[in-house]
Amino acid sequence: MERRGVGDPADGKAFAGDTLFHAHAHVPAWHTAPPSAVACASRMETAARLWHRQRS
Repeated sequence: MERRGVGDPADGKAFAGDTLFHAHAHVPAWHTAPPSAVACASRMETAARLWHRQRS
């Protein structure tokens, strides 16, 4: 069996810097997601935007 590298999408692992993207990959389509999941994801996006703004 071929050994896949860390971060290969097929084995479900994410690179350390990919956690936001990786979490979003598991969120269902917005129209089927429960409101709490949508709110959580939008809070994560807002936090990421603020973090990037502070770093630049």
